[in-house]
Amino acid sequence: MAKDVATSQEVTDDSSNHEESRLDRAARMVSKYAAASAVAGLIPIPWADITAISAVQMKMVHGLSKLYCVPFSSQWAQSLLASLTGSVAADGIGRIGLGSMLKMIPGVGHAVSMIALPGVACMATSTLGQIFTEHFESGGTLLNLNLKVWRPVYQEKVQTTAATS
Repeated sequence: MAKDVATSQEVTDDSSNHEESRLDRAARMVSKYAAASAVAGLIPIPWADITAISAVQMKMVHGLSKLYCVPFSSQWAQSLLASLTGSVAADGIGRIGLGSMLKMIPGVGHAVSMIALPGVACMATSTLGQIFTEHFESGGTLLNLNLKVWRPVYQEKVQTTAATS
């Protein structure tokens, strides 16, 4: 009987380690894609950088969906990403769009964009990854992500980061 209790405890410990390793894998995945989006922000062609950053973010959501065994739909993911990140677009043109447009100004605009856009892209992607990780971790799917809850979280993190940089 005591052996059964110990075996039961080992199973419980294994499942908690499994949860921790999934969170660790999610964090590593988010960091990897955040770095990739920063690199995408270095693309010297206006709007091509935004396209690349968006593709990196989509790939990250797809990877997190696979990690959490959440059914993935590119249409739903695109809609959610646009809804979350689009809320920031109300603040001027949006920092990522503005950073891309700066590349059209010869010389100084391009230099400023090359400094600012990678950092903003990295932070935005990291924030999105944290949101999706937390949502999937709590059993959520792409179909039930509550934008009323997560949009203000995203906005606040973006604005806080922008204010400190």
